[in-house]
Amino acid sequence: MNAIEAGIYHDLGSGSNVDILIIKKGKHTLYRNIKSDNHKVFSKPGGYKFKKENVVALQEYRQKLTVEEGPVPMDLS
Repeated sequence: MNAIEAGIYHDLGSGSNVDILIIKKGKHTLYRNIKSDNHKVFSKPGGYKFKKENVVALQEYRQKLTVEEGPVPMDLS
């Protein structure tokens, strides 16, 4: 468990939460937030919604994006 926690806490995309998935023949069970050390101090239950007209963009950056076809690094099917 320590190795899993270390990987999760040092991964910026995980949200610092430990989830566990138990896989058995014919079924699986997901346990979310078994351990969570990254609690929000302030949060709004329904989330935050902002009207588009109330948000002002200070600056805009545009970059041309070129998409190229290439080999698929991993088959996920």
